[in-house]
Amino acid sequence: MSLLAALQVFYSTAKVGLIGFGGGNTMISLLEREVVTERAWMTAERYREVLAYSFTVPGLSAGKIAAWVGWEQAGLLGMLLGLIGIWLPGMLMMFGLIYLLRGYQETWWYPKVLRGILFASAGMIIASVFSALPKGQLAVTQGRFLIGLLIAFAVFYVVWKLESVPPVLAVLAAGLLGLLVF
Repeated sequence: MSLLAALQVFYSTAKVGLIGFGGGNTMISLLEREVVTERAWMTAERYREVLAYSFTVPGLSAGKIAAWVGWEQAGLLGMLLGLIGIWLPGMLMMFGLIYLLRGYQETWWYPKVLRGILFASAGMIIASVFSALPKGQLAVTQGRFLIGLLIAFAVFYVVWKLESVPPVLAVLAAGLLGLLVF
């Protein structure tokens, strides 16, 4: 594992971190494009496996995927630089935003702008879910896809409305349903 490979991981993940507006999960499709299409570091199937693994442990998926890619490409240094690359641009921009927006929280426009940003982020997260599906998944297996959507909405509802249910239990239940359905 070379220093050059680790620096390439840093460059690729920092590029995604710089343009990945909307949070960690919205970066999933950007990471896929970089890792699978641009760099050919892994196949689309392998990327989906890593994505699935990333959902099994707490934390933001983009960071876990960046760490995994970094590990496969350049070992421990690649993993560390992948994590730094994916989060550093956003952290620096957030520090700048916090500095710029000091004192504006009480204005009439501030909550309206935030509400618009939240809805845009939700749309980007939904788009990242669809982009994570294998190509042709919607057309070939629409029935099963609709069942998958029902499972997703059921998990969303349970976690949202029944706050006493730990999200990990909802995800495990969805995994068992997936085992039965798919």
